[in-house]
Amino acid sequence: MAKHGWDEDAARSVVREAKAKEEMLAAQQGVMNVLIWSYEHNAWWAPGERGYRDSVAAAGRYTPERAGQICAGAFPDEIMVPEKWAIKHGRPSHHPYHRRVERE
Repeated sequence: MAKHGWDEDAARSVVREAKAKEEMLAAQQGVMNVLIWSYEHNAWWAPGERGYRDSVAAAGRYTPERAGQICAGAFPDEIMVPEKWAIKHGRPSHHPYHRRVERE
């Protein structure tokens, strides 16, 4: 128990549950259409900002606004990917901000 009289783990759990409910509601309303690719972890962000997933199907769906906030704080290691593009093409093949090395 924290010095404030509440359990910090329980508080984090409540926040995570609220985010998950918000994501589910947004998905039901057709708002959620962005995935986040992590070049650092070579994986998609999981639902509820909790870990990473290998497949597009298991990846979290985020509103463009929330994904923008996340990516702005982690750029260039995390990027937003439109859901339709991710479903069609899968994971990004190369980092768009790393210079390609030409072979001689």
